[in-house]
Amino acid sequence: MEVSGNKAAPINVSLKDAGSKEIPEGASVSHHFEPRGHELIDTVVRLSGLEENSVRRELESILSASGHLDETSALDSDGSSDVRDLTIEDLRASMLRYLEEMNRTMTGEE
Repeated sequence: MEVSGNKAAPINVSLKDAGSKEIPEGASVSHHFEPRGHELIDTVVRLSGLEENSVRRELESILSASGHLDETSALDSDGSSDVRDLTIEDLRASMLRYLEEMNRTMTGEE
């Protein structure tokens, strides 16, 4: 499956939502923020609003199935897994594959 040709708009997340420090008044800040690796995973988990361990386990499964995470790794926020270079595009491709698989399962296609 080739997903690289599908480019979606970047996710816009405020720095405050992403857990960054407060921005000093008058500082120049880009309004576009794309976390990577563990920061991306932590942001997705936090913004989901769901129980964090459950979301992490589901993301582990999704990323493993798409080849973006070694099956023996875990998405620990301490940096011990191999997702340091995971991009938003990688995550989108993994999610697309996951949703396509869910659709096939629900419609009875194989």
